[in-house]
Amino acid sequence: MVTLLAFLFALQVPAQRPPQVIVGEIKDRIAELEQTLGPIAVPPSQLQAALDQGGEIHLQDGAFYPLSITIRKPGTILNCHGAGIIGQKRVPEVPAVYVAASDVTLRDCIATTDFADAVFRIGRNDGAQTSVEQAPKNVTFINVGVTHHRRKRGIEVNGELTCLGCYTSDIYDASGQDSQGIAVLNSAGNVLIDGSDLSGGSEVLLIGGDTNKMNVTPTNLTIRNTKFHRNLAEQKDGIARKTKTLLELKAGIHVLVQHCTFSGSWKDAQDGWMVLITPRNAREIHDVTVEDFAGDAVGGGFQIMGFDSATVTPAATSGIVIRHGKIRASAALYGGRGSFGLITAGLADLAVDDVTFVGDGSKFIEYAFGARMLPDGTRASTDKLGSLVVTNSRFTTGAYGFSLAGQQNAANWSLSVGALDVHDNKILTPSSTLKKNIPNNTFVDQATFDALIAASQ
Repeated sequence: MVTLLAFLFALQVPAQRPPQVIVGEIKDRIAELEQTLGPIAVPPSQLQAALDQGGEIHLQDGAFYPLSITIRKPGTILNCHGAGIIGQKRVPEVPAVYVAASDVTLRDCIATTDFADAVFRIGRNDGAQTSVEQAPKNVTFINVGVTHHRRKRGIEVNGELTCLGCYTSDIYDASGQDSQGIAVLNSAGNVLIDGSDLSGGSEVLLIGGDTNKMNVTPTNLTIRNTKFHRNLAEQKDGIARKTKTLLELKAGIHVLVQHCTFSGSWKDAQDGWMVLITPRNAREIHDVTVEDFAGDAVGGGFQIMGFDSATVTPAATSGIVIRHGKIRASAALYGGRGSFGLITAGLADLAVDDVTFVGDGSKFIEYAFGARMLPDGTRASTDKLGSLVVTNSRFTTGAYGFSLAGQQNAANWSLSVGALDVHDNKILTPSSTLKKNIPNNTFVDQATFDALIAASQ
């Protein structure tokens, strides 16, 4: 009888549902509400706890979040919806946003902080990250930016990063240290910066330069469709920003700079070069292409070095290609040399093709020997520039044209260059010596040259 009663009772009472079924129904309901009302924003007091849980987190559109956050959970997506993160001082200090995990995406975020180093930091640049396996992988920033920072850098990259539509501006260190809009430091590479608007910093974008704690040279670095610039009013506003260059490469293999514009580099802490390519801290530079670019309002085009004199460079900088671009440089307006390029210290090779250059300097390209550090701690003079090729271009030369180890207008070039190939260029030059030394070119007067420049715009 008892068994029968229990059976009849069970028919009247619904069976208890498993917890996972209930949780699934709640999630479905939340998804329905989000479709109707939009994503549910996490308040500041709950943000770090939500990030520790991972998943997709949303901030309130236009709100300010006065806290510093750390993303530790792989796969986290933080959609700020334009909210501002204002990093708060802690002991020890931390950036406003620290990405410590792989497969993380930040979208529509803006931040600042009083932290001494970076506003956004990916990975670590210290003894806690000494292997590639420890570095964050597959981090993506979409429309992420820093518009005001008075310390060292806006975005610090110590891992892999895809940066789409990012922006930096008004960044300098008030104490006089070097600063950067973006700095790629303790990274093995796989960095893409695309469609971005970058300004601010001693170097707007710096790759390398510090000691790589993982003891690797970053590989596969692509910067494209990006604007590098400074406000020209900053040149004479009396603020000590320690301005140096727009793009500075001190380590890198397989580097592509494509469809970029450069403006606003003047003599301050350095000579105002547009792009500087110089190996530092025992790292190498190979296979670098800068193409389809435009530069203006700069003190000079490119400074390129083969070896570092302070640390052992494993091999001379090589594979530098500059093509399909135009530069206007002025020493009178921006200081510096007003020339296309300064090459030093045993560069292996440089190829320049289809470039338009207008400058007021006394030279188009200058080469100078330098010193390199040897493994035993002594220094030795560098070798010749391996090869220099300039083709299909239009350029001014000034009085000295190709100044090669003190020999002007390409005189006795074989003393300092292994192979010199300059042909099929349109050259504005007053020098009969240069015409003699590089005969396979077309030498034009000012009116003809101006017409060529106008046609190339």
